Amino acid sequence: MNSGEQLAPELRTMLRIQQVIVAAMAMGVLVFLMVSLAMHTTSDPPEMFGMLTMIATGAAVAGLAARAVVPVLMVRTQRQRIARGEWKPSAEMPGGAMIAKLGPDGALMMLHQLRVIVGSALIEGAAFLAIIAFFIEGSPVAAGLAVLLAASLFVQFPTQRRVAAWLAEQRRLLEEEKLLGRSTSDI
Repeated sequence: MNSGEQLAPELRTMLRIQQVIVAAMAMGVLVFLMVSLAMHTTSDPPEMFGMLTMIATGAAVAGLAARAVVPVLMVRTQRQRIARGEWKPSAEMPGGAMIAKLGPDGALMMLHQLRVIVGSALIEGAAFLAIIAFFIEGSPVAAGLAVLLAASLFVQFPTQRRVAAWLAEQRRLLEEEKLLGRSTSDI
């Protein structure tokens, strides 16, 4: 399957689950921000860069950096296990029978879901911290940071085209790793 082709129906179902998860995470951040904006009342002038805002900024930078590294390492490690035949879905795991039926595509799609959830959670945590910083300090910088982090969740929203391209690349890497018996490239 190339990146222009349709995903199999089972893979589309798994994609929809990922889309719901990411949308729920982003909307949770936005709703919490709106509640904080509505409830934040103080006569004190806002602190532009209070201690919590600085910590939230550091957490945002760390979260964005971690999202660029951690999911890549997780996928590479698990893909290598798949290539060596060390990882197979069990019938006991949720959707295990369907994933097993799909073969390597099912296993790779599970890795994609893991990648999406972990990467989004790293950003979501930093966004919640930024909102708390806004609520306590009134910093517009913290509120803006929360909006930017929520937007970054939507920027990497899993679409059929993106997932198909990712799967095609992962299949290629998986085949190389099977042939060579080692890691050949990052994601």
